[in-house]
Amino acid sequence: MLHRTVALLFALLLPGALQGQLVTGQVTDEVTGVGLDGAELRLRPLVGGGSEVTLLSDENGRFAFRRLRPGQYEFKVVRIGYGEQLSYLHVDAGDAVALNVELGQEAIDLEAITVTASARPWYEHLKPQPLWEFYERMEYQTRLGQGRFLTGEDLDYLRGLRLSHAIATLPRWYATPATPGSGLFNLSYRGCTPTYVLDGHLFRGNLDDVVFMGVVEGIEVYSGRHEMPGDLMGASPSCAMVAVWSKRVFVEENGL
Repeated sequence: MLHRTVALLFALLLPGALQGQLVTGQVTDEVTGVGLDGAELRLRPLVGGGSEVTLLSDENGRFAFRRLRPGQYEFKVVRIGYGEQLSYLHVDAGDAVALNVELGQEAIDLEAITVTASARPWYEHLKPQPLWEFYERMEYQTRLGQGRFLTGEDLDYLRGLRLSHAIATLPRWYATPATPGSGLFNLSYRGCTPTYVLDGHLFRGNLDDVVFMGVVEGIEVYSGRHEMPGDLMGASPSCAMVAVWSKRVFVEENGL
């Protein structure tokens, strides 16, 4: 609903006084009478050309169109959640038009939103956290075609082997005796001695001496720095890397 009052503007007898017609008012909720901020108000001249003037109501719902030319105008008020209002105004020379625009609330039909949920990866229930991070990394690196991975399913077929011999089943990896009679083996890739990471910690020693196949959850092997993921680069790797993840926090429990 639109209420209008008109008063004549008298030219101010001051140097440089601004002349022009004025349209002011307030946009309110027709039920509560509360001023509505953010309402969009548009005045479009119907004759004589001229550009449409648009503004927004302030925090109290008030607005003011200044320096308008006399003439006929289309007056439109729009606000989200309320019905649109369209009316017409005639502004004469010297007019000061005061408007009270009352808007009624109106439900808005929105397009249906489809929400798609993806199941969380099965490995996120694993504890400790480095175990599911291993599977997450395996999934990502495999898509990139970088690194080789041995999981519990693979290791079931290698239970009778030493850890070094299990890794030596991979192409171009070799296990050679560490010292005569020790029963320990050193790993190499094309003559390069790899960096070892055990449960996320840099390990300096022989894996065969401390890790048994029965406690291993997964192994990841990288045959060059270009393959290595950033979250393992903190171990200052050499030309190759072997990362072993146990079924429990093996390093912390054994004080290694």
